[in-house]
Amino acid sequence: MSGSASMYSLAGVAVAGVSAAAAATLARRERTYLPRGHASRIDTCRDPLGRALRYGCAGLTVGVEIGPDGRLRLATGDGAPARVGAPAARLDAPAARLDAPGVSASRLDASASRLDAPAAGVGAPRAGSSPTGAGPTPPGLRAAAPSPGLAVVTAGAAGPGDPAHVLGRLLFGPLQARVRGKGRVYAAAHQPFSVVLEPADGVAPARVLDALEDELVEYAGMLTRCVAGTVRHGPVLVALAGAPRGTLSARESRLFFAEGSLTDVDRRVPTSVVPLVGEHVAWTLGWDGRAEMPGEERHLLRALIAAAHAEGKRVRLFGVPERRRAVRRAFWRELHTAGADLISARDVGALRRFLRAQRAHR
Repeated sequence: MSGSASMYSLAGVAVAGVSAAAAATLARRERTYLPRGHASRIDTCRDPLGRALRYGCAGLTVGVEIGPDGRLRLATGDGAPARVGAPAARLDAPAARLDAPGVSASRLDASASRLDAPAAGVGAPRAGSSPTGAGPTPPGLRAAAPSPGLAVVTAGAAGPGDPAHVLGRLLFGPLQARVRGKGRVYAAAHQPFSVVLEPADGVAPARVLDALEDELVEYAGMLTRCVAGTVRHGPVLVALAGAPRGTLSARESRLFFAEGSLTDVDRRVPTSVVPLVGEHVAWTLGWDGRAEMPGEERHLLRALIAAAHAEGKRVRLFGVPERRRAVRRAFWRELHTAGADLISARDVGALRRFLRAQRAHR
């Protein structure tokens, strides 16, 4: 009898082991394509591309730095850089958007002034340094703590000089392998997979440009490119945050673009230079997500996105507070309804669940 009991006990352990393995495999399984999902920058994540693909994201943001050998590498610090001139440029943005349909100058000025109010409550990224890596923190706003339950893999002892951090090896090589096998990053994708590169603290975008030129040549076949001033679409689009517009305009043939801001809209900045604009929600809105969005705020948001779309530019919005579930979902709902092309989040699992529940998320 005891032998029989022992046998059943061992069988139970074996079944439990198989179940655990199956559960682990299921947890790692890649989800279906999520058109509006974008993985925010997390410098401590060892495999940022794997994280984005696992949840079906349509793109990701990574920090980059220049290694001792002159090659681009993934940034390994905790902070995210402020884009060159970002706070001033974004805070001045309303003045440049007075012609948004039906948006009054007083309303735009009010929206800008409210960004300094501590009560704005929008926890956020780039203040020159931020754990989220989603963008500079506007004045008066506190950086949000990582979302509870978000799994972040630390980089361990690997440093910026470690070959494992080379950008091509961790990012472009795996993307190229997918494109060769599928024809695109996702079989269902109808837009290029957007890779946004943010220079690490102290690294000028102009320095990254030269290194990026050399880095991308090997992967040219899969990239959206600019040829003699004309955009030729490919499965992957690379955009450098803060890239000098004049420099890119002078290079009529290249394998990368600039990620601009909504201030580039209505300024005749061509899509061959800026096909993608990224904006922190607090630079556009004074709303804190705790009550219903005011009608003027909603109109402003939709008008700006519509103006960008009219110019052929896609819009990525980031900086949504991560700490309160109800608040972040309120922001996501408004951004989704307004037509944002990409919504950035650290907790891409939660973003995925939200977007999949929307009727018109595609």
